[in-house]
Amino acid sequence: MNLGKAFLKFYYWWRWHILPLWNLLWFEAMLKPVEVETYENKQLNITMEHVPVSVSILSNVQGYDMKSIFFCNNQPEILIDEFVKTLYLMIKQKQFIRKI
Repeated sequence: MNLGKAFLKFYYWWRWHILPLWNLLWFEAMLKPVEVETYENKQLNITMEHVPVSVSILSNVQGYDMKSIFFCNNQPEILIDEFVKTLYLMIKQKQFIRKI
């Protein structure tokens, strides 16, 4: 599974399970040239792909609601790893607050 498909799969899971915790989430991407793929009908040639480079999170979870969180990295795997770890910590904080 390539990174784009993995990201979309995660995004749709996040959208239904985690979204109610957030006020704002914003990814920014850059265009990266790729090897041109030619298809039989020759009506579609993929020459660029979107690569995530930064993410901003503004949360309503107590302890994370004072300022926005910003991650920037030119390696998408590291960027998404930092993003997911932060989401995990926020979810744990929200669960802790609900128990109180």
